[in-house]
Formats: sequence, C-alpha cells, structure tokens
Amino acid sequence: MAMNSSSFVRLQTPILPSTDKKLYSLLRLNVNDLEVLLISDKDSEKASAALDVNVGHLLDHPNVAGLAHFCEHLLFMGTEKYPTENDYSEFLSKHGGYSNAYTSTDHTNYYFAVDADHLSGALDRFAQFFIAPLFSEGSTDRELNAVDSEHKKNLQSDSWRLYQLDKDLSNPSHPYNKFGTGNLETLSTEPKKLGLDVRKVLLEFHDKYYSSNIMRLVVLGKEPLNVLEQWVVEKFSEVKNKNIKPPEFEGHALTNTELLKVILAKPVKDMKDLEITFPFPDTMKFKDSKPSKYLSHLLGHESEGSILSLLKRNSWATGLSAGESRPANGFGFFKVSIDLTDDGQASLEFKFKEQVAPESYTSRLSSQLHNYSGEEALAGPYLIKNFDSSAIKELLSFMRVDSFRVLLTSSHFDTTGWGKAKWYGTEFKVEKISESLIQRLNNLKKNPDLHLPPVNDFIPTRFDVRKLEAKAVKPFQPYPVADIIIDSPMIRLWYKKDDTFYTPKASVWFKLFNPLTYATPTNSVLTKLYTDLIKEDLNEFSYMAEVSGLSYDLEMDTEGLVLALGGYNDKISILLSKIIHKMKTLRVDPDRFRVIKERLQRNYRNFKTNAPNALASYYTSYLLQEKMWSNTDKNAVINDITLDDVQQFVSTLFKNYYIEGLVHGNIEEPEAKHLVSIVQDEFAGSSLPLSARGQLMRTVIIPRAKPLLVHLEVPNAQNLNSAVEYYIQIGDSLDQRLRGHSMLFQQIISEPCFDQLRTKEQLGYLVHSGLRRNTRMIGFRIIVQSEREPEYVEQRIEEFLKSTKNIVVDLTEEEFRKHISSVTLQLLEKDKNLRKESNRLWGIVNARSYDFAKHITDAEYLNNSITKESLLKWMTEFVDLVSEPARASIWLRSAKAAQWAGDAKKRRVLSSEDDIVAVKFGLSLGLGVASESKL
Repeated sequence: MAMNSSSFVRLQTPILPSTDKKLYSLLRLNVNDLEVLLISDKDSEKASAALDVNVGHLLDHPNVAGLAHFCEHLLFMGTEKYPTENDYSEFLSKHGGYSNAYTSTDHTNYYFAVDADHLSGALDRFAQFFIAPLFSEGSTDRELNAVDSEHKKNLQSDSWRLYQLDKDLSNPSHPYNKFGTGNLETLSTEPKKLGLDVRKVLLEFHDKYYSSNIMRLVVLGKEPLNVLEQWVVEKFSEVKNKNIKPPEFEGHALTNTELLKVILAKPVKDMKDLEITFPFPDTMKFKDSKPSKYLSHLLGHESEGSILSLLKRNSWATGLSAGESRPANGFGFFKVSIDLTDDGQASLEFKFKEQVAPESYTSRLSSQLHNYSGEEALAGPYLIKNFDSSAIKELLSFMRVDSFRVLLTSSHFDTTGWGKAKWYGTEFKVEKISESLIQRLNNLKKNPDLHLPPVNDFIPTRFDVRKLEAKAVKPFQPYPVADIIIDSPMIRLWYKKDDTFYTPKASVWFKLFNPLTYATPTNSVLTKLYTDLIKEDLNEFSYMAEVSGLSYDLEMDTEGLVLALGGYNDKISILLSKIIHKMKTLRVDPDRFRVIKERLQRNYRNFKTNAPNALASYYTSYLLQEKMWSNTDKNAVINDITLDDVQQFVSTLFKNYYIEGLVHGNIEEPEAKHLVSIVQDEFAGSSLPLSARGQLMRTVIIPRAKPLLVHLEVPNAQNLNSAVEYYIQIGDSLDQRLRGHSMLFQQIISEPCFDQLRTKEQLGYLVHSGLRRNTRMIGFRIIVQSEREPEYVEQRIEEFLKSTKNIVVDLTEEEFRKHISSVTLQLLEKDKNLRKESNRLWGIVNARSYDFAKHITDAEYLNNSITKESLLKWMTEFVDLVSEPARASIWLRSAKAAQWAGDAKKRRVLSSEDDIVAVKFGLSLGLGVASESKL
C-alpha cells in the first residue's frame, strides 16, 4: 500500500527522559486502527520490533486449555508469504538477531532484534504473523509436543506449581481459574474426545481475537521516522480490524467462597513462605495517582520501624515484599509475601532513566501502550501526577480482616490425606481461618515498634553532570578504555570518567584478593556466611539507599570478595564508608547468625531440585574448573560452623590482601581516589604477595584420545526430564585464530541446531548451543533437556554435528559474509547505557586480560582473515568427530528414564563427584597466569 497523508493519524508526542536523544512518532493507521510507536535511533547497531495483542489465556476456549499459548507457538511456523517453517528464525540468525514471545493472562507479546541494516526484511516477515499465518497441520501436530515439553519442564518448578494452585483454587466460574500453558491432554486428547478439531478451533481463535485495534506495535530502527512510517503502512495495513473491544473480565477471581481460607501447600524445594492476598479492584482508573505504590512502599519497606524489621528482630522472617498484582482488565490482587524462618513458621526513577536493549524496550512498550498512550506512552508507569488521598483510602478499604486468604508453604508439612492439584501434582489442603483468629485481628492494638520510614538522607540532591572535564581527560578513543590512576603494592585502581551517557550516576567495584576465602570447603562456607551477614546487618541502612537509586552488592568468588556499588553518584561515598566499616568491624547477634545459617543450609539442600539442564551445566563446570567445592562438600561442613568460627575467620581476612578496583561514571579523578582512601584507611593490613594474586583458577584440559562421560542421576526423582551437555574443548581463548573461528562457527550453526533438534526432532523444549568460556579456554557446547534417554539425545547431537560441515559447504559466499558481518556487528555493538559500559570494563579488569580493544581486533580478524576454507579446516581439526576432538558428555538421567545398557569401554565413565575429582587429578591444566604486562 502506498503511503499518503491520509494513511495515519499522528498522535501526541510522548514525554521523554532527559537522557533520551532518540526521535519518536506515535500514530494510528487509518485503515485498521493499529496504534504504532516508531523510534528512530540513528546510532543503533540493532533494530527491533514488538507487537502486543491484548488477548491471553483467559480467553482460551473452555475445552481447549492452552489455546492462546499454542497459537503463539504456531505463528513462528510459517506464513503464506514465507511458508518455510524456519524462514523467520533463519533470516534473523543470519543477520545477528533472534526472536521470542510470551503469553500471559490477557496479553500475547511477540518481539525480535536484528542487525540495524536488515530491519525491513525482518519487519516484513514479522507482519505476516498477523496477516496470514499457515497453521499447517504438520506444524500443528509437531508443536503440540513443544508445548507439552514446555509444560513438563515446569512440573517441578515451585513458582509454576504455586501460581497454578492459586488459580485452581480461585472462583471456578472466573477465567482466572484456567490452566494457561496447556499440554497434550488439553490440546489434543481431551478435545478429540469431545469431537473438537483443535486446528479449526485455533484458526477461529486467531480469526476472532487477533484484531489490529487491540494490537500495539513498536518499531525501533536507525532510519528516519518518515521511512519507518512508510514501512509500517506498507507492511501492517493488511492486518485485519475486527473492531472488537479489549477484553474486560467481570466479577472477581476471589469471592466470599474463596476468602478467609488458609491454603497449605508442600513445595518441591525446602522453603517456608507466607503469602496474604487481598482481592483488589482494577486500579488503572487511578493510573495518574498510583495509590497502590504508597501501600507497597509502606508495607514493604525494610528500614527501621518496618514490618520486616520487627519480624527479623523476633527471628521470624528473612524477607518481605508487598505489592499490587493486576492479572487482567477488571480485577486485581494485593499480596504480602514473607520468607519465614523455622521460628516464623512455628509462631505464625524517570528523569534520568537509562536506555536498554532495543528488543527489551520495544517488547515492554508494546504492552505498555494498551494503558498509556499519547504523551504518557513512555512516562506513564513511572510518573505520579498527583497525590490522591481518597484513592489511597479506597484501596485500603479492600484490605480488611474479613477479605483475604493465606497461602502457607512449607516442605515440612505432613501431607497425609491431602489433595493433589490436577496440572502440577502439588500437594495441598484448604482450611477455614478460625473465628478466634478473626477476633484477634479485629482487636489488634497499635505496635509502638511500627512507624513510618525515617527521613531518607540518601535521596540525591546533586544531579549535575560535568561534561567538559570528561572530554579534556585524554584524546578521543573509538572504544571505552579505563586507565590506571593508582598502582601500589596494596591496590590498583582503574578509572574512566563518563564521556558518553552524561547521567549523574557511577559504578564502583573493589575486588579484595585473598586466597583464604576459597582455600577449603569450610573457608568457602565461612566466606559466604560472612557476606550474607554483612548484607543482613546493613539491610535497614542500605534499603534507604536502594529506594533512592543507589545500591550495592557484596559477593565471593574463587579469588576473594567483590564489592560493587552503583547508582546516583551524589551519596556513593557515604554508602561505601558504611559498608567498609561494617566489613571490618562486623559483630553478629547469635539469633541472626542462626537464621542466616539456616537459610544457607536450605539453599545447599535445594541444589538437588534444580532443573536437569542446570545440573548438567553445573557438572560441566565441576569437571573443567581446577578447584570447585561442590554443594555436597559445603553441605558436609556447614552444620559444625559456629558464630565464633565466622568472627575468627573475619579477623584473618584483612591481614594480607590486594585490591583491584574500577571507578566509572560521573566522578572526577580526585573523588575516585578519595573512594580508595576510604577503603585503605579502614582495612589497613599488609600487601598480598604477587604469587598469591597473579594466578587464576585454571581449566582442566580434556584429552583427545578417550572422551569423558559424566553419568549421574537427576536427584529429584519426580523430574521427568533428563539432560545432556555435549562439550567440545577447542583451546586457549587468547589465541585469536581459535577464538575468531569459534565465534563464527557458533553463529552459523546456532539456528540449524535449534531447527533440527528442537523444531524438527522435538527432542525437548530446551535446546541451546553456544560457546563455553572458562579461564584461558574456549569450547563449544550443545545442551538439550529431554524426556528421551541421554544416550539417544547424545546420538542425535552427534548426528547433527556430522551435518555441520555440509551446512558450511552449502553456504554461498554472500551468505558466508553475512554471518561474518553478523558476528562483527555483535562485537562492535555500542553499550546502551552507563551500566552496560561499566560491566564491560569491569569484565575486562576482573578477567585480568586488560585488553580493552579485543572486540575491535576480533572484528578485524573476522573480516580480513577468515574464509570458508579456513573455517572448514578449523572444523576438521576441532569439531569433526572423525578427528576425535577433545570432548566430554555430561548426562543427567531422570529416574523415570530407562537404564543405560551401553558400552562403557569406549570412553572413561565418571559416575560420582569423587570420580570427577579423581580424573581431574590425572589431567593437565591450562594456563592461568594473568597478563604479565599488568601484574
């Protein structure tokens, strides 16, 4: 369709953050009432689009649960204009992009990202989803298995189990009661019994609800707005307008029948949670004043005088959150969630908003546009236009002692005689709240320990951004580089003044090297307890900083402690001083120690409930890392650790150490040096010898002669899925030839791998391929989680790997160069905000490679030195199974899977953590020394 002046109506321009230099155009197509937000960013290397349909699983056919979700899956499987199943994903993959989608209660959201030069082609394919999808019978039958696999991967996930239980026990005549994911039973077996043709029902659903007037489209590209406008008119004008109303759900999911009940539920993980739910009205009518935000803040704040502070003082809880949940138009909830201790169970920022990745931005905005349009399109969810005390009182009127229900979750419940939920098998019991408790609630007296939050001294008052100094520091660099401004036997500080984003924020890192922190399993647990206790002790203080846009984290790694601060720079030195002082002078209350230790023990025990694919990746790391204390190791020692042990251990941490740090952002060099003085003045101590801080944790070298097989059982016997991580070790990651060819290989085969193993063979919902990076080592891996036996999955992976040479051979020279261009653009993509640039700089410093130009030189190598012939030669050397590459296969076998009857003689089989440790002792290690020029 040709564009003319009557093709669309231009709507009010959105209010922009002061840091946003992009150009915006909000319009509505006249032909079909599709509302579109266009964003022109001439400097963006990535383009993106997202379309949100105001329909979700609450509108599923009553006899076909999961229909909206199934429809989402099938839109990716070909259209009349582009009938090849993987045409869309293949196009995106060849041009550095990817896509995804999600289905919620009343929204289905589709989005993609692609190299900026190829937005038009991607947009044309994307538009056809909503114009003429095929819904072919072959794809429909196959994708049923994908939906079923997606559901089964969540069967042992407590978040999914408890969410569906909440829905199952809601008003049965309200749509919230539905099962939204769907599975083979709901999408095939049961409909067939009722004589329903699911494909026909699917077509009817798409034809009825996929209407342009309840869609919102966001497109971000580097082109001028008039070009983007033309493309949207040309490509989306054929989306049909059925003139339907946005779905509105009358009544409420919680009625008197469901209220004043306690739901007792047994989770998979070791956890104890209390959730109180109040039925709420739809609060979008209050979108200008946002009264629920006041309630969330006052109930959920964590400083002195808060509910959480009182609960912690009694050792009843470790965390609390409060907030509104709005599942769909017409109704909502307000929930207060509390993480209980054992005792607790027993006692029963818009102005300087930073930019984000294009695909995240477009996806969020496309959903947001349903509720906020015109000048509010961007700012709506963030800005409170007025204070409305009557709206606050109205919402408070819904939080009554006769109108709530409770979900109490504990892994220690005796579930004898309990019921089992239909879709996830969650064990549960429903009881009435006793009259005596209702009476006590009606007669509560004010608690003097509870009061409003104190004045927040962390609210920034200086927002000045000093630009001139940044440009005067040094000549222009084509990429971000930090410089050393302090280099002493005790500390090295890297520094970069922000000269790009001009926001009043900063990022600060200090890494304290001390080999004691990870020397033994006991030391590892002591260090973890120490960092957790610091954060617990500082919580009331640091919470005030956090709600003011300034936060911190303190974690351990295999080399020591890492302290990170980020946010508005105005009060960053105050927060740092408090943290550093507490790190050196920590004194812990015995009751708080007991609670924190109990929480950590629970985390170690919960390890066994992780998903099989996560466990496979964990054991790959366990095999490859020179020294890695397992959860088994740590769980064996934690019980005997006392508070005195922690206090004595802390006294040794600061005797000998070395610090490497980075200050980046809206901070001048003298201020950066002042931050260092805060650390040094408090810690004192002596310098760590060079030999103790120059060695990185090395990587085990896998032998080529005989492959390794780690063969373990999935600890959770109820999990239906097994998993395989197939790992091929390539070599030193500092070798540019190996690194460059590895990146290109991964780029070329990523989409064919997914298409073959996931889409065509339906091995499982989770299929991933990519590079695995360890210290001075690069490798390639394929991960599959599947109901099939690991040996079958591995055999299919190897068959695919055998086909990769033909995939490369069959590429035309133009296609081959497109893949190189795609990797190059990914390498050279600019950081979207200060935090992204900070993370890049710290990653380089923390890895101790100090090569700030690596992405530049890698891009040059890819463009100038790699040919199809050189890639095929590299594949023969490192990937071709005939060449016996260095490889290991990690199997996590479900208890539900058949036992292996294979021949173990062909490879070395490791059947326990002890076996893995034993074989590591006999293998060589890669290089681990940091860059000598910077030591």
